[in-house]
Amino acid sequence: MDSMPEFHQSFQENTLTIFKRQMMIMLRNVAFIRGRGFMVILIGLLYGSTFYQLKVTDAQVVMGVLFQAVLFLGLGQAAQIPTYCDARPIFYKQRGSNFLRTTAYVLANSVSQIPWAVAETIVFGSLVYWMCGLKSSVKAFVIFEILLLLTILAFAAWFFFLAAISPNLHIAKPLSMVSVLFFVVFAGFVVPKSEMPGYFIWIYWIDPIAWCLRGIAVNQYRSDEFDVCVYGGVDYCSTYQMKMGEYFLSLYDVPSAKSWVWLGMVFLLVTYVVFLVFGVLVLEYKRYESPEHITLTAENTEP
Repeated sequence: MDSMPEFHQSFQENTLTIFKRQMMIMLRNVAFIRGRGFMVILIGLLYGSTFYQLKVTDAQVVMGVLFQAVLFLGLGQAAQIPTYCDARPIFYKQRGSNFLRTTAYVLANSVSQIPWAVAETIVFGSLVYWMCGLKSSVKAFVIFEILLLLTILAFAAWFFFLAAISPNLHIAKPLSMVSVLFFVVFAGFVVPKSEMPGYFIWIYWIDPIAWCLRGIAVNQYRSDEFDVCVYGGVDYCSTYQMKMGEYFLSLYDVPSAKSWVWLGMVFLLVTYVVFLVFGVLVLEYKRYESPEHITLTAENTEP
């Protein structure tokens, strides 16, 4: 007699089924879609109009706009934490009944977010990039969009992991805020790399925001238009012994090699995969299924 398989569906079928369910859940959440869409457009227009056609020689403003763009899209994924926490008890029940695989669930949940991440990246990134007057190049714009998209996915996976490892929402939210603090402080903009304590520099090198900011900054200032000695009547090679773009990158301790753009993409992609793996491991081997907030009282047994 053949033994009954642990799961009724194959891995591919299971992943596809969960993906369809997650897409249906997202499409039915009209309030979230409208709210998030409105906020993305509003903030994009706000940034674009405030810093409309900025001067590339004003490095502080340019770096600030790039930094804020990365922060808004990346850290905005923290809004999904309550949704992740609410869905976890349902996952526990379905996983306990062998309805789904943990790997299939995490993968399908992540893939279902890609269409929304792409939409946010295109809308917000286009408004900020073209209204702020960044490098007018299709190649530079596409690289800018790819880096923002990978940042969204990496942080979505990070906050999913935090929601999975936390006992409840009251723990997950403070943890996310603490992580946001570290991501912001050690991104290389608020505190330049050269001013960070040596024992904290490792945080800078594992910070996804730092890698994305470095990538889009190099993408902007090492383009052909700014990779010159003379710009705006100033000979940067004679004055600072470096080209115009390299000089403005050096003001924020950003390495100027063009390879940092592609290294940033690779790092963000690897970070995304690593956080997904962490999420799978936590959901599979760490469960918070016991009831909480139980109060025991002694019964009065006196006659």
